[in-house]
Amino acid sequence: MEEKKRGRPKKENKKQTISLTLDTYVIDQLKEKKEINEYKSLSKLIEDVLINYLFLNKK
Repeated sequence: MEEKKRGRPKKENKKQTISLTLDTYVIDQLKEKKEINEYKSLSKLIEDVLINYLFLNKK
């Protein structure tokens, strides 16, 4: 016979994974925008793309 465990059940540590590769997504974004020259730095471009990606996949 199994013993009953006391206390709270353990929470599973579920981390959301991004299955879409970032480079493919960046290329698609750049094809849509065609405004690469407006970005003075690569970090700003990556930041915008990440924000868009995370916002669109919040569903």
